[in-house]
Amino acid sequence: MQSILNDDSRPVKMSAAKLFALSTVLAIIITVPAIALTLLLHYIVKTNIVTTMIIGVLAFLTTMGFGFKISKRLISHNKNAIDM
Repeated sequence: MQSILNDDSRPVKMSAAKLFALSTVLAIIITVPAIALTLLLHYIVKTNIVTTMIIGVLAFLTTMGFGFKISKRLISHNKNAIDM
């Protein structure tokens, strides 16, 4: 069992499978917008490859900035994992 602190500083107990599943969902949420935007700009809009890559990296860094808030929200929606 992994122990993660929630907003109340009480440890939230969850199994390794749930932790891996939530981590995978978070990774998908962070990477898919940057990949989709890069592919859209390169193949549909036909922009320059350097411009496409710069915009893709900026989109990735922006979603990484929201990663902490997204992970807190994913953990808080997992109420049934709290072991009191």
